[in-house]
Amino acid sequence: MVMIDESIVMADTFEHYAAVIDVRDRDGRMWRNKLERVIMEMLDFYRIEEGFEDLARQVACTACHKLVKDMLYEARTQAIVDFHVARNVRIKRDDAVTMTLTKEEYLQALHHGGEEINTFEAFALSHKGKATAEIHYNPEDPPEVYSNPRAYSRLSSYSKVAKEVYGQDYDPRSHDLDGEVVMRAGKGKKHGRYYLGDSVIDTASTPTLSQIRARTL
Repeated sequence: MVMIDESIVMADTFEHYAAVIDVRDRDGRMWRNKLERVIMEMLDFYRIEEGFEDLARQVACTACHKLVKDMLYEARTQAIVDFHVARNVRIKRDDAVTMTLTKEEYLQALHHGGEEINTFEAFALSHKGKATAEIHYNPEDPPEVYSNPRAYSRLSSYSKVAKEVYGQDYDPRSHDLDGEVVMRAGKGKKHGRYYLGDSVIDTASTPTLSQIRARTL
């Protein structure tokens, strides 16, 4: 929600992000607003050739416009699917995009059945493919069930390192993401971001890679 012309409205366009003042992050960076931050953090993942900075920014801005629009579209469609699944009614996603619910029904459509899950499972489920029913995390799932192959790779390496740190009986599904394990699995931060779960890792309690290595010497 953002304040526009003295009214609080839902941030349903990328332009709305410009209405939110940015704050300094853990790396000391700060931009004019959240719109600027989204674009600049997106560009962190790319190496821009000299002279193409303006074009890269334009491409990133266009992509963000579509992402925000698609995000709301997907949330609406998933809510309709979830509403019917909770009532043991299976519908196809292609049919869901042509349907609508009342305000009260949308409020009843709690994502994933309203179950509380930890940050490890939340990361896994958020990267699974589009669901037409309830979805769950299963460590035996193949890469194909994930919307991004990197998510599968990162979950696998995180789980492997977690067992190395806490023992082979450790079940990552039973715990929130562990900052130290994330640092070990990702071999530190890349472009100022954690290997996975960047927005939920507790930076205050997460050691640096140098601190981790110093303890193991």
